[in-house]
Amino acid sequence: MTWWWLPVVVLFAAALVFAPIRVELSYTHMDHGVGGAGADDTLDVRVRAMYVVRYDRRVALGDTGVRADRLSDGPARGAPGSAWRAAGDFLQDIAALRRLLRAFEIRDIDWSTTVGAPFAPDAAILCGVLWTVKSTVVGAASQVLTLSHTPRMSITPRFDRPVLATRASCIVTTRLGKATYAGWRLFLLVKKTLVTVAKEGVHAGSSDSISHADSHGEP
Repeated sequence: MTWWWLPVVVLFAAALVFAPIRVELSYTHMDHGVGGAGADDTLDVRVRAMYVVRYDRRVALGDTGVRADRLSDGPARGAPGSAWRAAGDFLQDIAALRRLLRAFEIRDIDWSTTVGAPFAPDAAILCGVLWTVKSTVVGAASQVLTLSHTPRMSITPRFDRPVLATRASCIVTTRLGKATYAGWRLFLLVKKTLVTVAKEGVHAGSSDSISHADSHGEP
């Protein structure tokens, strides 16, 4: 029996594992100010993966209809110490998420913003606030993500009219093997979180039932 096909299979598997994935993201926001046509938000996505996959899409984010649903009618109730356990689980999840995100390398970050106000002092204050926000966001991202280059940031003030325009772009690169492993670990993390939430909900429901029965004098 000949085994000539075995090296071919090994080489094909290795090519898949180390196949590059490149995602280019570009977000643009344009606020036309008072009397303008409103705000425009667009997201451009370009994906190049596994040597042959090509995907280009522009998404308009202005009419997504995103809304925040109320999760509960009051503060969470549970057994004593549940808040500490939840905090510990949250920190563990954050640490696991950081390890997952390390599989992705972020480079060529470019974040430019134009902000304006009718009066120069107001425009200066806005520029200072935006520099603080940008520095905080990039600093937090560098603690979680792998940044291969120093981000490029700029703020251009306008002193004649109210305006807010920003453009942020970056390139995300990884390998198919790393992305697959990170996706599997993320699935396990989400599954663990959902199971924990379900158990806490059942426990809280049992505690509420016991408290309700005690308040009505039921045995």
